[in-house]
Amino acid sequence: MLVPAAILLAGCSTAAAARGPALDDVARERAEWAEERLAVLLDSHAGYLRDRWPGIAVPEAGTPEWLDASAWPSAYAACLSVRTAVPVVPDGATGSVTLGRPTSDAETRTLELAIFVCESILPPPSIGSGPPGPLELEWRRQAIEVELPRCLLRHGVPLAGGSGGDPYARVRTDPAALARAEALCPDPLASLARIPPAGGR
Repeated sequence: MLVPAAILLAGCSTAAAARGPALDDVARERAEWAEERLAVLLDSHAGYLRDRWPGIAVPEAGTPEWLDASAWPSAYAACLSVRTAVPVVPDGATGSVTLGRPTSDAETRTLELAIFVCESILPPPSIGSGPPGPLELEWRRQAIEVELPRCLLRHGVPLAGGSGGDPYARVRTDPAALARAEALCPDPLASLARIPPAGGR
């Protein structure tokens, strides 16, 4: 019997929906939300600059490069240092940057403009991180509650109810069995952790 292509496609679509979002969907969601948070930050900062310095020309925002907390301080300090005479000292241990004190209104204005430009080019890592969105929450649920237990059962790893949500609970005290289970059915959160907070864009 011939089955219309539209029905076959609908079936594929339903199956894809049942599987839930893909990691690419999660990465895209993270990127979009990070970009929205950055836009709010830059709008707020631009408003401050216009109020603080009437008539000031606020520069165009740059193209953001999302760095992790270990790489950001040095890059951000370098960005500021070429745009202001105020001393800038990165602190990789704390993930922060220490600014010297401007000595005049002109220096303050130059520094505040430099901060705007550099935060648009190199957004603070905290802007790139945020609470998981709906797609990520659904991906986590599907991966941990459906896919991982299914994989473990397929390989003969017993599941334990009431284990605090730990799919490996029944083999947790047996290092060899745990290593086998994790090799056959890796923790899906490890894949999630490899996605940069801002989605890698």
